[in-house]
Amino acid sequence: MTERFDTSSGICYRRGGLHVAQGIERPTTKRQVGGSIPPVETVSFSRLMQPLKALRNWWPLLAVLLLATLLRGFNLGFPVERYFDEIYYVDGARDYLAGRPDSNNVHTPLAKIQLALALLTVDATRCWGLHQLDGVIGWRLAPFLAGIGVVALTAWLAYTLVPSRRMACAAAFLVAIEHLSNS
Repeated sequence: MTERFDTSSGICYRRGGLHVAQGIERPTTKRQVGGSIPPVETVSFSRLMQPLKALRNWWPLLAVLLLATLLRGFNLGFPVERYFDEIYYVDGARDYLAGRPDSNNVHTPLAKIQLALALLTVDATRCWGLHQLDGVIGWRLAPFLAGIGVVALTAWLAYTLVPSRRMACAAAFLVAIEHLSNS
C-alpha cells in the first residue's frame, strides 16, 4: 500500500513521505475524506522569482528614479537660510509641533503637517545620535521625498494610460529633469 491516512493526526503518508496540501495536513483523495480536496499547490523557485523578473524589465525606471534622487538631493542643504515659501511653511510646521494654531492661514496645512513630521523625524533621530544633520535638511526632507514620489507616480499614471514601459519611463524622465523642483 503506497498511501496511508492517519486519522488521529490527519496526515496522509504517501510513498513513505508526508503529503501536505495548501499548508494544511490532510488526505488528498476523495475516497479517504468523502469530499473534494483542492489540488496541491507546489511553489517552485522560479515562481518565487517572478516579481524580481518583472522588476528586471523596469530597470530604466529605477535608473530614472535614481537620477531624480540625485538631482533633488544635490545641494539639499544650500542655501543654509530659508528662502521663498520655506519662510512660511517652516514657521507653520513649528507652530504645529509646539501645539499652537498656525499663524499663517494663506498656505494649506497639508504641506506644513508633512514638514512637521519630517522635522520631528530628523530631530528625533539626531537626539538618538544617528546623524548630525542640521535643520535645513529637516525642513527640506519632506519636499525631497515628495518630489521623488511624483516621479514614480508619473510613471505609474503614464503606464496606466498607455501600457508601454517606454512611455512610462519617458514621462518619468521628463518629470525627473524638469527644472522647477531641481533648482
